[in-house]
Amino acid sequence: MAMSQRLKIALDYLKRHEAGETYQQLLDYHNETYGAKRTRGFIFGLLRSARNHVMDSKIIQIPQAQVVVRHENLVSEQGEFNQQVDKILHDNRFVRVMHMNDMHLPYHDERAVELFLKLAYAFQPHVNVMGSDAFDNPTISRYPSDKDISVDDWLIQSETYWKPIVDATNNVIPNALKPFIQGNHDRRSLQEIGESSYPRVGFQKLHEIVTYGGVKWLGKTECVKIGALNVIHGKRFNKHTAASTSDDFKNEAVNAGHTHRPQMVNSCVINGMLCQKEQFYDDNGYPSPHQHGTTLITIDMLTGKVVQVPYLFAESNNQLWTVYNSQPMLSKRIEYTRQGRKAEVA
Repeated sequence: MAMSQRLKIALDYLKRHEAGETYQQLLDYHNETYGAKRTRGFIFGLLRSARNHVMDSKIIQIPQAQVVVRHENLVSEQGEFNQQVDKILHDNRFVRVMHMNDMHLPYHDERAVELFLKLAYAFQPHVNVMGSDAFDNPTISRYPSDKDISVDDWLIQSETYWKPIVDATNNVIPNALKPFIQGNHDRRSLQEIGESSYPRVGFQKLHEIVTYGGVKWLGKTECVKIGALNVIHGKRFNKHTAASTSDDFKNEAVNAGHTHRPQMVNSCVINGMLCQKEQFYDDNGYPSPHQHGTTLITIDMLTGKVVQVPYLFAESNNQLWTVYNSQPMLSKRIEYTRQGRKAEVA
């Protein structure tokens, strides 16, 4: 396929995708029209080429002698967090860490959050990293996006779910330090607020929600360093995510979320997720390859060694369960479908 023809098709597909067509619809149309046997990856590549072409064709002018400091960074508690982490590292030889990633409120799985909190109560981490795709926004995540939900509605909905989870976390691990790192869905939600009618008011409300219950806002960051451990949300998404992430950090210890598919290579662990298994915006109709779970992490401050023990949550009869110290941990029974929470089962 000639480059000019490929670009023309890509730009056409970009317009149709932005109008609401799914990747699968574009793929079916392409295969039928051109008699090809392409994959969804080919469609991803076309759309990426089109977006890059559009961005390259724009002229961006930056005013001279002007420094713009975003409000979310002005209110960062990074300095206070660093001091508190240093004290924890100084006072304890073995530092325990957990990563409460990929809840995607309000599309969280109550059973997975319940099991995470039971493990947290048993493990008593010194640091519980929060955020990392804590929030989801159907105005940008759904294909096509749901424009009937305003930023105000989304903020109210986020607050409704976030505060009880923070309260529950404080009940089981009252002394844990709770930093908030951003995931790609959190960033996109911030972007949505920035494009709203009252961005500063919207951000101040989000900041108020996030920092409820002593959670630390660290500004625009997706990573925290705790001794020899890097806790990140993650950007890689492929069959070898853990290996790629390990290479990015030059084989340092890393714990990440993002993909919802647990992996472990070298000193890198990719966690499971705490959201519903069947993503509400995943329209391909296939069974989900995602897995619930988390990881218990211990850092030896004397030797610098990091031990990460992944915990996967199995599902049986609408109930999630795992095993800690040879003892089963069970969640309540809730029936979930592709459309979301259906009912609590006795």
